[in-house]
Amino acid sequence: MYGRKWENNLSLIQDRLGYSFTDIELLREALTHSSYAHESGLRSWNERLEFLGDAVLELATSTRLFRAMKDMDEGGLTRLRARLVRKEALLTWAEALGLSGILRVNRGLRKKGEGCDLSSMHADAIEAIFGAVYMDGGYDMAESVVNRYLDFLFEKGDYIQDGNSSIDPKSELQQILQIKGEPLPEYRIMSREGPPHSPSFEVELYVSGVLLSSGRGRSIKEAEVQAALDGLSLVRSVARNRSL
Repeated sequence: MYGRKWENNLSLIQDRLGYSFTDIELLREALTHSSYAHESGLRSWNERLEFLGDAVLELATSTRLFRAMKDMDEGGLTRLRARLVRKEALLTWAEALGLSGILRVNRGLRKKGEGCDLSSMHADAIEAIFGAVYMDGGYDMAESVVNRYLDFLFEKGDYIQDGNSSIDPKSELQQILQIKGEPLPEYRIMSREGPPHSPSFEVELYVSGVLLSSGRGRSIKEAEVQAALDGLSLVRSVARNRSL
């Protein structure tokens, strides 16, 4: 089950992480669940690396938000960080990396297949990978892998979700651009048509002086929101084309 094909998958995972391990045993450990270790008589599994990776993830995420979101207060930074490091967010990257067929688990869990929810184990394995990269290459390398994960979330836009609510499209687009190191969006009113009691506005959205999208509405705000929605759709479309 975990023979040559599994070893080949380790190369694939490294390509997707953008990092090549010097000590490949660390990656093997990060992708080994305790159930498999106990069944196979191995002396180590990924829980200790998960512990370390959790700390790396928190620090790297905090640092990036602190540098990028200069106008956000402590409470806002804390809430955004919580959404970025939660299990559900980690799971989306685990799925993109293809961990479902690579994380080593025991026969019992493998036999249950789709009837067994391994999502928590996959999310934990992502944290273990962060820890493994830290042990192998140091903090700077681990931070670069965490940033790759964060870029994935930012481009998908999934990090915006906060319980049953989400922030408005203009703020969402602004946050994505800020965290990606892009300048803030500029909204330009291009036209105003119609009678005073029922006007129609057209707004164009620019980033770095380049037209990204446009929107129409019965108020300037409505037109700006529509332009932001179209801009978000474009950003996410580009992200999907670049996805793993």
